[in-house]
Amino acid sequence: MPLSEAQWEQAEPDDNVIALVYGFLESEKPTAYSIEEIFSQAEANVQSDSSSTWEDVGALLGEQSAEEQYRWAFEYLVHAGELEKRAVFDGGEKVEFYRAT
Repeated sequence: MPLSEAQWEQAEPDDNVIALVYGFLESEKPTAYSIEEIFSQAEANVQSDSSSTWEDVGALLGEQSAEEQYRWAFEYLVHAGELEKRAVFDGGEKVEFYRAT
């Protein structure tokens, strides 16, 4: 259902995935994380009710576990020059890491 202007004004602003990813990595600078590490740590903190820098990431994961949205956000931020991306091979498997510039 579409929102009227009045309903729009009453609705609360919500962070998009790109802003959430960038904000998290900016706060963790210069540490680099793989997407898998972020998902694992956020899920662990949601289960333990931990309050940390992972809180917002965990909250969003609780609503939508859409790893592809995160991948898209990371790649967009790399393209925009906001994140750096490096790849390492771990046991023959390519793992991509990202950090804020």
